[in-house]
Amino acid sequence: MTTIDSAAFLARARAAIGTSIIPQGMCLNFVWRMAGGLSSIGNAVGRLDTAYNSWLAADDKHPGDRHPPAGVALHYGPSPTRTDRNRNAGDVTVSIGGGLQIATDVTGARVGIMTIAAREKQTQRPYLGWTGDLGGHAFSVVSATLTPAAVAVAIINNPEGQHMFIFDSDKGQIGMVGGQAIRLKDAAEVNALGLGGAKIVKVPVSLYERLFAHAWG
Repeated sequence: MTTIDSAAFLARARAAIGTSIIPQGMCLNFVWRMAGGLSSIGNAVGRLDTAYNSWLAADDKHPGDRHPPAGVALHYGPSPTRTDRNRNAGDVTVSIGGGLQIATDVTGARVGIMTIAAREKQTQRPYLGWTGDLGGHAFSVVSATLTPAAVAVAIINNPEGQHMFIFDSDKGQIGMVGGQAIRLKDAAEVNALGLGGAKIVKVPVSLYERLFAHAWG
């Protein structure tokens, strides 16, 4: 059994925030790739066809625990209310700790951050819990921490409403405009949009993640 490096798992998922996953609904494929794309083994062989089956196949389940550690997989079950063909497929996301997760299809087909409650509401699926393994491989968990770093957040109020721009030295810049994420190469692009002169404040990564969750969830 190969151990999944939870820190690398987190880093890959965090780097994907704001990107598009086409077609929509590829949550298990996304999480599997973020985990390193390892071939399933043991009880999980042939059972990674849906997110719900990945939960059923997991050996290290923590049912109902809404305080999962960072660097593990969060799972949601079949929807009791949806009628589409994917209603029984479930959902799986990447835990970043603090009750937050990185998930696909947060806004349209984009990857973003949501709370557990917000994800339940969005997908109409019940939260099942978290697993310490995926595809038969255990997450390292212990080493799963986000790199301590600061990001700059600019809140701009203009006639069109409030805009939030987040400048992250690790992965470039992301701008939140009307709840949608846009990528910016540098501060000059903000000025080009006529949004220059905003007050910049430094915040820790944990708050940065929560700002995304607030904006999207």
